Amino acid sequence: MLRLLKDGNCYPQIWKKKKTDDADFTKRLPALSQREVCEVKSGELNQLETKPPQHYTDGTLIIAAMKNASAFVTDLRRYLR
Repeated sequence: MLRLLKDGNCYPQIWKKKKTDDADFTKRLPALSQREVCEVKSGELNQLETKPPQHYTDGTLIIAAMKNASAFVTDLRRYLR
């Protein structure tokens, strides 16, 4: 199946559409009104600490640049001569 994107080109669709769970979500929850009291059947408390993001390495920077190589091309006609 081909998909027409905003850039005007057609590409094969290799991903599947996500099923929306909104219908299932509304079916599972009863309607509630403001200040209505409801019973909590269970709860859980996890005591964790936040972790800093991992440091950048040369490998991660190169891979990120290769994935977004098109962001560095300003005039495609100049490179295709």
